[in-house]
Amino acid sequence: MNVKLRHIIKLEYASIALLCLLFYWYYQFPWLYLILFLLTPDISMVGYLINGKVGALFYNMSHSFICPAFLLFIGIVCTENVCMMIALIWLMHIGVDRALGYGLKYKDAFTHTHIQHIP
Repeated sequence: MNVKLRHIIKLEYASIALLCLLFYWYYQFPWLYLILFLLTPDISMVGYLINGKVGALFYNMSHSFICPAFLLFIGIVCTENVCMMIALIWLMHIGVDRALGYGLKYKDAFTHTHIQHIP
């Protein structure tokens, strides 16, 4: 059985997206907000209008797990549903992106991602 590490990692990211979807359903957040805001992190691609370095910086900042995970933590600790909802949508977006093979960007090209370097 020849399973590539990349496939396992993509499955992990898909699991994260599914888990976020389940928590979104569990907390009964509005589905309309999920539909409207799921692609919001992709607005960061406007940085590529400046140049590849700025574009990669903006994209990677909005597609890193750090900010939404911190926001989810704040939402849980402070029982702030809006923070939890935003964080779940954001984390779901990142999980889906990475499961589809869209990773963090290198400054040399939009299509050059960290996932490409995983065997």
